[in-house]
Amino acid sequence: MNLKAPVSSLMAIDILTAGVDAPAHALREQIREHGYHHLPVVDDRGILLGILSHVDLARADGEETTAAELMYEAPAVIRPDAPLAMAVAILAGGVFHALPVVDDEGGLCGLLTTSDLMRAWLAEQGHALYGADDVGDEAPLIASVDLADDDLRNHYDQVLTRIDGLLLGETDWVCAMATVACELHHAFDYFDWTGFYRAVDGETLAVGPYQGGHGCLRIDLARGVCGAAARSRQTQLVPDVDAFPGHIACSATTASELAVPIVTPAGRLLAVLDVDSDTPAAFGDVDREALEALAATLGARFGG
Repeated sequence: MNLKAPVSSLMAIDILTAGVDAPAHALREQIREHGYHHLPVVDDRGILLGILSHVDLARADGEETTAAELMYEAPAVIRPDAPLAMAVAILAGGVFHALPVVDDEGGLCGLLTTSDLMRAWLAEQGHALYGADDVGDEAPLIASVDLADDDLRNHYDQVLTRIDGLLLGETDWVCAMATVACELHHAFDYFDWTGFYRAVDGETLAVGPYQGGHGCLRIDLARGVCGAAARSRQTQLVPDVDAFPGHIACSATTASELAVPIVTPAGRLLAVLDVDSDTPAAFGDVDREALEALAATLGARFGG
């Protein structure tokens, strides 16, 4: 993505807007119908007055509540000729997820969102984002356990790039874990359980977020594959869980497991990223290296 390009090159022009007296319940239905998350509020001349999010509209507590009562009146704005780098800097702060684009008189010209930036970046990389038509020929959307190492590395590159884009500007650790678990789980057909065990004290890991069947609610650090990863701060690549001393059978179908500790630069354990497979010896060095790189990124970013 060319960060020197103007905001006008990427902003949405055909957008919904609301008047200050518009009833919140009607606006809520509008954004739900169109799949939008933000709604600029303008006056009769098209001058920006504020912005509403789907979260704001969800707070409406009566039929008489209007846009004026819920809108944020001082949103960050940007000019259409400003460079995209400026928009990225504002949105990366995590306070705003949409930038109204206004002219010199404050008239609304368009809207630029975090999602717009992510899609543009991923498209430039040659990757697909939910529903895109062309995913390229580099790797399949879902990797199988018998994929060649080079193809698997290529697939991981795509998945981790997509995760980076989705987490752009996100500061909440739970949101990040939920997103990572979802993306990984649906990108590999041999990931039968994918999720996190969070470090909640010096002796216990607690489950979640995760994808798949029920996980063990809590794991003692003295037991199991995840406990070993947490204690040692080292990845546990287990081709046969039945042969692992102290293995905890959270699922009777699990045959192999990969557990990667997520540690901050200061050495504090945040969580263990755990992947289980019903296929024996499903994981190899390519999986380990990729998930260790992801864990290092997450530990550095969310360890503050």
